[in-house]
Amino acid sequence: LRVQAVFESAHGKLPAEESDAMLVEYRHLFASLSAELVPGADQVAAAISRADSLSVVDSISVNLAPPRVASYLAHDFSVVQARVLQFAQRLAARLGYNKVDVGLALLRELRRLRLVSMFLGLVVSVAMTALSALLCLLIYSLLIVKVEARVYEMGVSRLLGMTRRQLVLQLLAQTLVLSAPASLLGLLAAHFITAALMRQLAVITKADLGPGVGGLQAGALGVALVMGLGVPMVAAVLPIRKALGVSLTDALDVRRRRLQLVAVSIHRAGQRRLPVALVCAALAMVVFGAVVYYVMPLALISFDLTLLLYLFFALLMGMIAGLTILALNLERPLEHAIAALMLCWLRGAMPALVHKNLAAHRHGNRKTTLIYALSIAFLVFVLVALTLQVVALEDQERQEMGSAVRLKCPVYMRGSSMATLLRRVEMLLDDDAQVEDAAYVSHSLQSLSGHASYIKTLGRVFVHRNDVFAVSPNALRVLDPRFLAVSHSRQGLSPTSLSEELYTPAGSESIIVGSLYRTSMALTLNQSLLLELRPFPWLHARLRPLAFLDGLPGFSQSPHPSVSRQDALVSFPTLSRLLRQATGVESWQPTNIPIRFVHFRLRDGTSREQLDAILNRLRLIQADTGCDVEDVRDRVRGLETAKQAIAVFANGTTAVALVICFFSLISSMLTNIHQQAESPPHPQHQGWGRWGMGAV
Repeated sequence: LRVQAVFESAHGKLPAEESDAMLVEYRHLFASLSAELVPGADQVAAAISRADSLSVVDSISVNLAPPRVASYLAHDFSVVQARVLQFAQRLAARLGYNKVDVGLALLRELRRLRLVSMFLGLVVSVAMTALSALLCLLIYSLLIVKVEARVYEMGVSRLLGMTRRQLVLQLLAQTLVLSAPASLLGLLAAHFITAALMRQLAVITKADLGPGVGGLQAGALGVALVMGLGVPMVAAVLPIRKALGVSLTDALDVRRRRLQLVAVSIHRAGQRRLPVALVCAALAMVVFGAVVYYVMPLALISFDLTLLLYLFFALLMGMIAGLTILALNLERPLEHAIAALMLCWLRGAMPALVHKNLAAHRHGNRKTTLIYALSIAFLVFVLVALTLQVVALEDQERQEMGSAVRLKCPVYMRGSSMATLLRRVEMLLDDDAQVEDAAYVSHSLQSLSGHASYIKTLGRVFVHRNDVFAVSPNALRVLDPRFLAVSHSRQGLSPTSLSEELYTPAGSESIIVGSLYRTSMALTLNQSLLLELRPFPWLHARLRPLAFLDGLPGFSQSPHPSVSRQDALVSFPTLSRLLRQATGVESWQPTNIPIRFVHFRLRDGTSREQLDAILNRLRLIQADTGCDVEDVRDRVRGLETAKQAIAVFANGTTAVALVICFFSLISSMLTNIHQQAESPPHPQHQGWGRWGMGAV
């Protein structure tokens, strides 16, 4: 055969264990290899060359209709699942339900990330809400400056006959004139930026996203229009109320100072209005009580992830609002502390003047404090949440791997290959100082015996499905200790010595299980359980828990009910005894149980070059035994792209928030300076020069 091309990565097109695969055109495979496969047997070679290669096809991969990527572009996994299952049902109906087994490999992988997708959608929702609030405050600050600068002009217009309704329409029209061009420019820029990002995403993922994926989608366009035109309308409400609240006499009085240091409000007893703030607080408490006592239990009982996500979103927004209110309450003490620290080198009336100006402009400064507090809370949440999500994904891959490097062996391995594997691993431990130790994990009891295993209480009331594996005595010392979490264990045992305890006389009748069984089945360390092997005839083995684990590297053990099917650990002698009981074959011994994984513990500080050298030696073992080499770096390499995307998103949101804070500070300072300039006596009238004014 002639080599047409060489690929370094399959990009998910092949199973992970197919690291040394060759792709050959199936139509000409038999005709090309028949003469070489059976030398000297002409009749057999002719039969093979005439055979239809399609008759030996093991699997067929079928894609969705193009553009197939668009079917997966939904953050809600249930939507994607409905689309794929509908297509799979039509396909199975055409081919025959009794003739094919439909496997949804891509959907299975997406299911693992369904909560991640929902969490990222939550982060984006929080980002949109926070940015909308910041934009409302910024536009409100800018409109307040504009309204206060045109108080006299609006007073003259009202004097000439302009009604309150016409004044409101004028201010709304001015707001639209300012926001509409900005919205159009923003949509145009967003379209090209989105198209460029989607092209870059296609290059990174090596996927054809289709012609309709680039640029803004209809939903994003609608949201952008609502935010671009709706946010300014909402932000204009308070400036309009302020403009309408100024009496005509005060608006036309140019000698009256605009800055009110002391305000006295007199209300008649018979004209009391409904306290709006108190009513809103009471309604908020009613809604909060309804959510706590009805909505949240409903979401938990029905396991409605979407409703739980909305509740979590409301909780996050409430936390951000609460911390912002706390920042507003600390505004005055912080202002005095910072002013005392920054002005400690000044003498005379300058510090007192600064403190009085801060007190006089506290209403305007509060808007700036609010914007800065929201911006900081928003940035901290986004950066921490996204970083935490990537770290959690990376830790999940490392936990599933169990160790940095391992060998994965097939269930049907010849005795000679098993002996070769053990001998070559021992040679590696003796020759390479960077490899400290190696641990062995068997195949599951079900894969070796054909019997499914279940854990039951002695009364056979509670039942849980599980998989039983045998581990070597040093297994918990070799596996990554960061993911080993022991809930309860027998007294005097350290976490890493539990696997060694399985090889003691008492440990031969023991089993290590997840802590879920302790809570859901009311098991204790001194209470036995039944290991049931199905199908008929059902067999039972009585074992005693050695420890309950909340987490175990390389295995599935958890205290959470969502992980219903968990793994259990026993010793190799115990597994051989269970195999003899399940299969009736007396030849099962601890030495001939097939090995599934060989985990290696590397010395701390192993460099990349040294790790590559170890992998090269493991590939030689792979060639002799048929075991596959797995490197944790290959599993987490795809997360580097996610880290880069998160960095771009975080930098972009940080830049937007800082720009909003910058313009908010400018508008606040302009308002303060404008009010100070109109309020006699002017500082320049008191002899302040340019340096003094700049210092103030």
